[in-house]
Amino acid sequence: MDQIIYHLQFGSEGLLSSDKEVIWKFIRYCFVFPFLIATAICLLTPDLTVRLYKALIHVKNQTFAQLGRSKIGKSLLLAPHVYALTSALIYAGFHFSAYSYVASQLLPFHDDLFEKHYVPASEKLIQPSSRKNLILIYVESLETTYQNSELFKKDLLHPLDKSFIGGIGFEKQRQTQGTGWTMAGIVATQCGIPLKPAFGGMGDKRRNEATQNSNFLPNVKCLGDILKANGYHNVFLGGASLTFAGKGSFFRTHGYDEVYGKEELEKQHTSRITMNNWGLYDDDIFDIADQKLAALHSSGKQYNLTILTLDMHQPEGHLSNTCKMKGANNFEGIVDCTADMIAGFIERAKARGYLDNTTVVIMGDHLVMINPIYNRILQSPERFVFNRYISPIDGLAKNRDEITHFDHFPSILDSIGLNVGGGKLGLGISGFQQNIDIKDNSERFKWLDENITKSSDTYQTFWSR
Repeated sequence: MDQIIYHLQFGSEGLLSSDKEVIWKFIRYCFVFPFLIATAICLLTPDLTVRLYKALIHVKNQTFAQLGRSKIGKSLLLAPHVYALTSALIYAGFHFSAYSYVASQLLPFHDDLFEKHYVPASEKLIQPSSRKNLILIYVESLETTYQNSELFKKDLLHPLDKSFIGGIGFEKQRQTQGTGWTMAGIVATQCGIPLKPAFGGMGDKRRNEATQNSNFLPNVKCLGDILKANGYHNVFLGGASLTFAGKGSFFRTHGYDEVYGKEELEKQHTSRITMNNWGLYDDDIFDIADQKLAALHSSGKQYNLTILTLDMHQPEGHLSNTCKMKGANNFEGIVDCTADMIAGFIERAKARGYLDNTTVVIMGDHLVMINPIYNRILQSPERFVFNRYISPIDGLAKNRDEITHFDHFPSILDSIGLNVGGGKLGLGISGFQQNIDIKDNSERFKWLDENITKSSDTYQTFWSR
């Protein structure tokens, strides 16, 4: 429900820049097919159609006649369309958890989770030591289930195995409410909070400010803010449009100096870029990232290069020319090829000496949504978001295996030498500091998941100007 409300607040501009195939499917299944079926019924069974039409007219006349006699309750009971509408609303309410969501927003009988447990970032919390550069790669819908060779006949993520690229992985990254879609996953890992809509005041003016003029969670300090305050040059590269879900506004609001999406990259690289329904294919994104990384390294300044892939995006995925040449011809091939492209990008950076002073963080933005192999994904008894930290910091070791999106916020900072005092930021707890008392970690996830969608006055202040 938060995701639906959030997108409604940001209007149709972002929707129209999303995957065109999704829009066409909506038109086909919700308008064209029902119209064709209704037309076929009318043409093939004209007598039945006439009888049904007369019956509906009779019901309508009867209903209005009874309403005129003030017998409203009886007339409603006699109206079949009321039954149909009521049944649909009840089903939708349960399907989208609308009832429990409304209750969580309206009932005041709960603690404000963010008032009690949110830890804001401040200069006192960040203790710079030997700082490293950062390459942060968000991989669309990357989860560990793809490693299950029993489900897919091979480990689809074998190029990202520790034996190939090294690094540290948290084996059980669980997904709480408010982190299960791309923009929410980015906000959760960079700010330590879920992405919830702004209630009570996201009107047209405020929405325009949030989407166009960099007013996205203005009262929260996130990863980019902290890096910029410590002298980093922050760059974002993504193949999709920046207007979708307020993505561009988020990065511009929170310390990113250069922000590139579909439209910006298309203007710069007109001669050689091909497009899919979302935007640029991942092979083009990594080619551009190679060039940008070389420029950032030669500048001599500390930097953060953040990359967002999209070839594995539901519903069908996007098969780039590079993957076709490698023999990929289905969604499993896209997953395998994407993992290979990421590993190749890391290997090139390592060969050029960039990783001697740079941490690489690879993570899925969220768990897999519906795609062509989703039925096999669901066969996994447990599902976790994939992550890997490749850091040149000596002695960096994880303190546990089970984390959430929020825990990446302090963990990323620790992995580049901007140590977080106390190990906590936002709702996150560092996965690397060894002196943190973490009790009942599994219970912590359950508690977060149950309470995070509840109304919070403190959270709403994050959206205030």
